[in-house]
Amino acid sequence: MGRYETSINLLNAGVISAYDCTTEALVTKLMYLLGEYNSPEEVKQRLSISICGEMTV
Repeated sequence: MGRYETSINLLNAGVISAYDCTTEALVTKLMYLLGEYNSPEEVKQRLSISICGEMTV
């Protein structure tokens, strides 16, 4: 994200990129992270890191 004007607007609105993660993997990852971390910033940061190969980017 950030390459095109539309994606810049999304980033400014607070949208978090899921890269190439499937919906199912992303929901599971979000549930796990929300159970492990209390800080929204920590969850946001860890969403962009591959935990177990769910993303190839």
